[in-house]
Amino acid sequence: MKCINCEAEWKTKDSETTTVIKCPFCGENPLLRKQEVKHFETSREALVAINKQFGTDVLLGKLKAYLLDFAPSLNENIKNLIYTVQTTGASKALKESINGSQEDKERAVKIAIRKMIEAFVTSEMAENIVYEFTDALGWKIDKIKTITKEEKVNKEKPISNLKTKTVKTTEVKKTIVEKPKKLKEVIELLISAQEDDYKKAIVILNEFSEQENAEAQYLLGNCYEYGKGVIKDESKCIEYYLKSAKQGFSDAQFTIGEYYQYGKYVNEDIDKAVEWYKKAYDQGDVYAKIALKNLNKL
Repeated sequence: MKCINCEAEWKTKDSETTTVIKCPFCGENPLLRKQEVKHFETSREALVAINKQFGTDVLLGKLKAYLLDFAPSLNENIKNLIYTVQTTGASKALKESINGSQEDKERAVKIAIRKMIEAFVTSEMAENIVYEFTDALGWKIDKIKTITKEEKVNKEKPISNLKTKTVKTTEVKKTIVEKPKKLKEVIELLISAQEDDYKKAIVILNEFSEQENAEAQYLLGNCYEYGKGVIKDESKCIEYYLKSAKQGFSDAQFTIGEYYQYGKYVNEDIDKAVEWYKKAYDQGDVYAKIALKNLNKL
């Protein structure tokens, strides 16, 4: 018998010729030619083709098993960015709105981008890759302006929660000027995606966290959630997010609300989710507003 795919030949009994369904050499059906997969140069083209051939369950769920077949020459950084869409839960946000209204889809895109940014993907990269997925899904979504972590730091929430000793006026000014600058440096270190930079960031964040700085505690929780410079630890992730949320940091409040809504790391509790979302919403968090609308609580 001869395989039409790899052209290997082997002997079989006449009665077995029509029952052999797997070539012992290449593993394909020896009687059916394997469908050639077209290779694509860009991730956008590959994602469109994967969705067209296999559907949304693969595009937004089992993508890793197919991506390399469709785009073998894809840049490693782009591949990792695509996989981050799934590991951060951004793809889940999109999947939940596949059969929703245009408004639902627009909300899902905002949440997906936010999830990417939370994992220290830059705003521009997060937007680009999420819109590649929406293109593959055939959604018509206008570009949405997002707020980057860098922009959030530049707005600088007052750091009155930073415990300092009574010092001279000039020393107080030095504290107020230098501390935010260090937090800006932390964001840059985390965005760099280099392990050594992550570790430097952790040192600074621990210093700030010990002084009850809510933003530092939120960022530490994020590092423990994604294993940035530390070993992933769900309990520490929750511990630092809660510390930050209880001090009124809206990003942490939204995150805790999301965990209660979906039962991530905690038992699912919609009432508690709404409670935390409302705390964040009261401070103007746009994503908390989206979440409350989705739950019909606004």
